[in-house]
Amino acid sequence: MAGCGGTGAGTGGTSGASSSGGGARGNVAGTNGESSTGDEPGAEDGWGGEAPQELAGAGGAGVGDGAGAAACAGRCDATNGRCVVTLAWGQAFPDSIAVDSTSVYWGTENTNRVMKVALGGGTPITLATRESAGSIAVDATNAYWTTQVGLVGSVMKVPLSGGTPATAATTGERPNAIVVDSKSIYWAEGGSGHNDGAVMKVPLAGGPPITLASEQAEPVGIAIDSTSVFWVNGNDSGTPGSGSVMKIPLGGGAPTTLASDQLRPQDIAVDSTSVYC
Repeated sequence: MAGCGGTGAGTGGTSGASSSGGGARGNVAGTNGESSTGDEPGAEDGWGGEAPQELAGAGGAGVGDGAGAAACAGRCDATNGRCVVTLAWGQAFPDSIAVDSTSVYWGTENTNRVMKVALGGGTPITLATRESAGSIAVDATNAYWTTQVGLVGSVMKVPLSGGTPATAATTGERPNAIVVDSKSIYWAEGGSGHNDGAVMKVPLAGGPPITLASEQAEPVGIAIDSTSVFWVNGNDSGTPGSGSVMKIPLGGGAPTTLASDQLRPQDIAVDSTSVYC
């Protein structure tokens, strides 16, 4: 990672896994070091149900232009020793983001487009028009996103090279977070806000949507590992601090509450040992 903001070996710091729930308005920006979307599958289901912990991250690889540090080609965040590079500018309210080994993908709220740009920056490419992506995910073949027109929601897909969008599934009200693995697409449906939300999946090969969990209270975030689907319920009882963190096997079953009394959790990520929200 390029150091910036001074000279010397740098201050160092602690850096852990991180997750981003959306792009900054107006720009799609990235750091030129490691990154995590928060949706990659973990090696195993290692969550043991301990009490949630507040996490604080600081630093990074070190502040300064020490030996071997590359020059910052973008905006220098000297506080954390990060070199922030603008990949695409002039975007109309980028509202969701995903990344693979070559590109960054996002949806624009105002212009209703699904976009991508190379990891190193360049000219943004429009993959789909007239599509408002509430959340976006990618695999080796397609980009997938959730959208809603009126009370009818959909899971859409388009090849990574662009083309005509296709409907992967028709959904319930307020489909939002979406993830994908080698077999299925998974998403959360917020419902009307009266404990009628759901966690759903559909095979990549097509077919009717499958309900994994119903009667959920505004599920708004989703993640998967090799065994389970994880999500957050934003509002279990209609009062502040009544959100929860949930999981269910990939094939369905009884939901498990991992944490309760959360203050409107909005997103979720998972690794081999923990769940973060």
